[in-house]
Amino acid sequence: MRASASGTDLHGRIGLPIAFSVALKQVIGGGVIVLTGTAVGMTGAGAALAYGIACIVVLLVSLPYAVLGAARPVSGALYRWPARFIHPRAGFLGFWMVLGTHVALAAYAATFGTSLHALLPVVPAPAAGLFALALVLGLNLLGTEVSGGANIVVVALVAVALAALALAGIPAIDPHRLARLLPNGWFSLLAAAALLTFPISGATLVSELAGEMKRPARDVPVAILGATAAAAALYVAVALVAACVPGLPEAPSLGVVAQHVMGSTGAVAFAIGTGIVSMLGIMNTHLLWGSRSILMVCRDNWLPRSLATPNRRGAPIFPLCLLGLIGAVPLLARIDVADVIRIGGLGASGSAILSIACASLNARADPEAYARSPLAIPRPLLLLVSILAIAAQLATVGLLLQSLPWRLALLWILWFGIGVLLSFIRTPDVAPVEESP
Repeated sequence: MRASASGTDLHGRIGLPIAFSVALKQVIGGGVIVLTGTAVGMTGAGAALAYGIACIVVLLVSLPYAVLGAARPVSGALYRWPARFIHPRAGFLGFWMVLGTHVALAAYAATFGTSLHALLPVVPAPAAGLFALALVLGLNLLGTEVSGGANIVVVALVAVALAALALAGIPAIDPHRLARLLPNGWFSLLAAAALLTFPISGATLVSELAGEMKRPARDVPVAILGATAAAAALYVAVALVAACVPGLPEAPSLGVVAQHVMGSTGAVAFAIGTGIVSMLGIMNTHLLWGSRSILMVCRDNWLPRSLATPNRRGAPIFPLCLLGLIGAVPLLARIDVADVIRIGGLGASGSAILSIACASLNARADPEAYARSPLAIPRPLLLLVSILAIAAQLATVGLLLQSLPWRLALLWILWFGIGVLLSFIRTPDVAPVEESP
């Protein structure tokens, strides 16, 4: 007998401002702060071009998400879509790969700790990172309205800080450095672009919250496409400053860049806004959207249904605590931040391949309902875009695996294999919950 989800306390809580801010915070902040120095070290002035390539790829990948999110809005979409249109096992694998992306929480917590330690040397960086992770976990346990409202404030502060850095640094750019876009060749440029696609593609993850939105058919496409496009110009501008202002080291952190172009006072304000406030914001949004697929998996009995029970504020306790644990493990293991992001990128790309395929499958399965969608593009065009997007994701997976240390690459392959095994073991016990209209 199929259980009903109609009794859940998750619907109609999120409006466009919170949806857009969640999408924008997944794109603006974490990636540009944590990875810009790494990208400059890999490809010099080509870092700006790498951001541009990554943004184009992400916009291509985002279109099928936006189309499907407008036509089929559900909570836990990255699990629900493959389970419905491909096979329940595909849904579980999509969930499993998304679950692996939350190792990125460790990278953001580590950056928070490093930033706070730089401002207050008496505070140990690892302890500060763990404290930040615990803080945002507690905030999300208060419910989506509290955590989502806080996210709007964080997004505004981070966007202002990054824009101030770009405006202060652009006049100091040395135009001659723009001629050296490929100091380490095409592979380094493409590897940098592959590394950057994971944090830039974060806007698509707002589809996980579609079942909680007041007007998902409008808000999902606006949040995904609008946030990604808005971030692209800012990312390229910041990368140009980091790579082309004379006097900076070869792979500068944005804190070093801010010190150079904004002075001591500006650098302190920038560090507070991006290294501290931004990292809290990006961890907050990870927990906000990340718990939804876990919740759906529990309700479908891949995991015990009792684990989906929310607290009195409607927050899912077990999913949030599981995400906190996933973030804490690589943080305690002191895995390199860039490698943590690469691991997260592998899961994101694998899940994206399944979700992108679902866009065309949905249009074919119910053409009349698809035609009523506010973002119904011609089906042949949707198929072409989906094929190109899947090809881009496969290339990204290859580049990320080649860039990872072999032990970490083997660990990720083992993680994927465990997911495949579990999908076969647990299938007989699965009883999917019906989607709410």
